[in-house]
Amino acid sequence: MEKRRHTLDVLFPLGLLAVYALAAAGAVLLAAGSYRSGLTRAHRDFGCTTALAYVAEKLRSGDEAGAVRVDALEDCPALVLSVNREGGWYDTYIYCYDGSLRELMVKRELTPTPQMGRALLELEDFRPEWAGDGLLRLECQSQGETLTRYVNLKAGEGYPCG
Repeated sequence: MEKRRHTLDVLFPLGLLAVYALAAAGAVLLAAGSYRSGLTRAHRDFGCTTALAYVAEKLRSGDEAGAVRVDALEDCPALVLSVNREGGWYDTYIYCYDGSLRELMVKRELTPTPQMGRALLELEDFRPEWAGDGLLRLECQSQGETLTRYVNLKAGEGYPCG
């Protein structure tokens, strides 16, 4: 006896396969969109987060009474860390110039310019300012996003807050 194949016997497995393929494609598209948005956010936040972590560590290593000040290097707001080595004073300037966070260490007797600093990473803006007694406010901008952190300075016991 020969069995007759019904149209439904062929269409049902094909329909089931099509539904499975569409569901799998949808899941892949959702995952790709989520990954892309996470990667974009991580890339955008990398500049400010890294810059502020770097500056906080520099502050921790140089946290002594009178060793930290906010100044300007020409028109660039700068964080200045001072250290006395081998009988001479050295100032380390951390500032933003020409689209990057820069660092420059010079003898205090020299006149530094913003062009002299070594570029560390891409950054649109960096602004340090005193927010209170021993409380330093650090603000940076990267790819249109602004991030602010506060660092509480206590000579020898510096630690970031926030």
